[in-house]
Order: sequence, then C-alpha cells, then structure tokens
Amino acid sequence: MSGRKQEKPETVATIRVETGALALRPSGSVSVPAAAIVDQISRIADREAKLIDDVRRIYPAQDSGSPFNAAMNLVQAAVDRVNEARDKLHDDDFIAADDRMQHLQVLLPELFCFRDVSAGLGAVVTALLIAFRNLEGRPMDSNQVEAVGRALRGLLGEPFQTHEDVLSDIIKLEDAGLLVDPPELALLVEENASGVR
Repeated sequence: MSGRKQEKPETVATIRVETGALALRPSGSVSVPAAAIVDQISRIADREAKLIDDVRRIYPAQDSGSPFNAAMNLVQAAVDRVNEARDKLHDDDFIAADDRMQHLQVLLPELFCFRDVSAGLGAVVTALLIAFRNLEGRPMDSNQVEAVGRALRGLLGEPFQTHEDVLSDIIKLEDAGLLVDPPELALLVEENASGVR
C-alpha cells in the first residue's frame, strides 16, 4: 500500500421515514454517502408527490373547479338571491326584491351549462329559464319567489335528483302562476290538435 490514505465517503445525515414523514438526523452511528441521501430524498419526494396527486384526483377540494362543485356554488348563490328577494318583499321593498330576482335570472344561463350534473338540476333550471322568459320582465310575487326558492333549495339538499324527483317542485312553480312551458310548445299542441302538419 502506498502512503496515501483511503478517502471515506462524506457522511452528513441518516434518513428515517415514518408514515409519510421524512426525518433527517445528524449522522452518528451510520455512514451514508451524501449522494445516496440526495437520491433517497428525491425518490421519497417523487413518491409523496404521486400520492398527493392521487388523493387530489380522488378527493377534489371544494374549490377544485369540478362541475359538481361549480354547479352547487351557483345553486347556493341563486338561493341567496331568492332569500334576499324574500326579505325585501317582507319589507315591502318591491323594487329591491325584483332586482334580487333579476340577479338570480342572470345566474341561470351559467347554471344551465351544468345541467348534466343531474337530470333534476337540468329540469329545474330549464323550468326557471322558461318561467322568467314567460314573465316578459314582470316581477314575481311572493308566492312565485317562494316556489322558486323551494325548487332551488331542493337541489341543494339533494343534488342528484332525477327528473321525476323534481316534478313536484316544477308543478309548484306552475301552481304559483309561473308558466314553465315554452310558448312554442302551445303552438305545436294547437297545430297538432287541428291536424295541421
């Protein structure tokens, strides 16, 4: 052997992994080359990042932008407008109540984009869009505002309703004096009844 001393690998720390946590301790008893530590940390970080991505994919956060969350946020905003309109009606502030309902009306086309979330959501939103159109700018009375609120709150409570599940809410919209059928449908029925094709 020559007089040259054999170099030892540089030891900086030991690694211990405990249920997802990485703990670094100053080296005392175990010698690990620094390159091995960096490599191990890199592999652990990659594995942790993959697990986090998997969890985020399976359990999306409330603000993740999923269609369901976006639709429910819009339904909540619509319910809030109805509640505000109802409060204004109780205060005999009819103009402010109508303003709140117009703010609700503006939400409906965007909410319509999420009609695939559930058949019930699509049916209620479609009925409300047609009801507002058939009002031709006239304000809703308190019974109509209550019926709209009931239908929207039903969607918040049970968002995955079928079309049949929401029919009673749509009928209550009609009972309150809202026309939920498009005017074109009446023309088609008349033409069909008179035999015109």
